[in-house]
Amino acid sequence: MLIKDQAICIRSVDYSETSQIVTFLTDIYGKIHAIAKGSKRPRSAFGGPIEPLTYGSLVILDKPHAQLATLTEFQPRFEIVRGLTRDLGAYNAAMLAIELVDRFTKDRDPHPGLYPLLVDFLRQLVETREVLPRLVGFELALLRHVGIQLVWDCCANCRRPYTESWQGCFFSSSANGVICRDCEGAFPDRLILDPIVPRVISDPACLRSIPLPLLAQLERILIGHMTNVLGQGLRAAGQFLKGLACQGQHGP
Repeated sequence: MLIKDQAICIRSVDYSETSQIVTFLTDIYGKIHAIAKGSKRPRSAFGGPIEPLTYGSLVILDKPHAQLATLTEFQPRFEIVRGLTRDLGAYNAAMLAIELVDRFTKDRDPHPGLYPLLVDFLRQLVETREVLPRLVGFELALLRHVGIQLVWDCCANCRRPYTESWQGCFFSSSANGVICRDCEGAFPDRLILDPIVPRVISDPACLRSIPLPLLAQLERILIGHMTNVLGQGLRAAGQFLKGLACQGQHGP
């Protein structure tokens, strides 16, 4: 079976001296692993080793019962990866995003709309310096795509609707959302959350109105929650958070 689709490389590892195993997020078929034979040769049919963040049209030969599909054609476009290398913060955010996509999706499980969501997010990183609000917005959208709907509009425990009159506001990963002061004692993992966050988080455009220190707090909370859901750490998260801490010390 030949698979023809648009795809972006979200992971690549060396298979041999001349070949790679590449993980693609495709537009129609979801995540697919394929062997790219000869991709590391100087005159490779793919234009050289396949790098994460390159994207374009591909053709994959998918044989029944084969452990790996075989990449037969890939026409990579490089403007995203080249644009991101000019800004370390944007590049680290992009690497975190593709790791999240890889970890939260299953092989051959279609996620309609996820491919354009990822590509549009990466293009936004190239075109704007608003890295943090774009990343938070992408992470929230990704969680919705994979069926993890965080509770922001009411207490995730007692379901009391959120209002700005709450005397305290917390986030609990185990509760999967916001917790009120009356319930916070039952959740040892609770973290203090600024009241502005639940009010504006449902509208991605409003994320840009959140002060950067609060947005950084929210990003740390989201990374902690996603790590808990996955049951293991995220390789790219440490590098991104390190850059975030440096930015906080030295200013934008």
